[in-house]
Amino acid sequence: MVPHCHERRKDHPPNIGDPGHYEGVQNSGSELFWHPEGPFRDVDTRAGFPKLDGFLAAAIRTVHSPGLNLPWYSTFGNHDGLSGGCYPAAHTFIADVATGSRKLEAIPVGEAKQLMRLADTTGDASPRC
Repeated sequence: MVPHCHERRKDHPPNIGDPGHYEGVQNSGSELFWHPEGPFRDVDTRAGFPKLDGFLAAAIRTVHSPGLNLPWYSTFGNHDGLSGGCYPAAHTFIADVATGSRKLEAIPVGEAKQLMRLADTTGDASPRC
């Protein structure tokens, strides 16, 4: 039975890490990502992105929502099984898993390890013949 709208949770904390502070790429120390707080000179800051004190605290602030009065079902999508939700190499085994016409539901541990080693060393986890 689907709960009524007034029974649904209405407060949604967007933070999945430490509840006391932001954890993510914007404070990772990597120059590949914009760091809105602090003196770190990443690529985006050098390109003119601003310093915004309090930005990361605002990013993890609880969102209050009235919800919708309709059923909602969460499903496992084609990008949920990928590293970071994406994989840049087109025409590879991983791309086939994400967008192909068949669904990979299980893979033996040994084969999974072999595919990960291939992806780590070549950027392409396509099986080799």
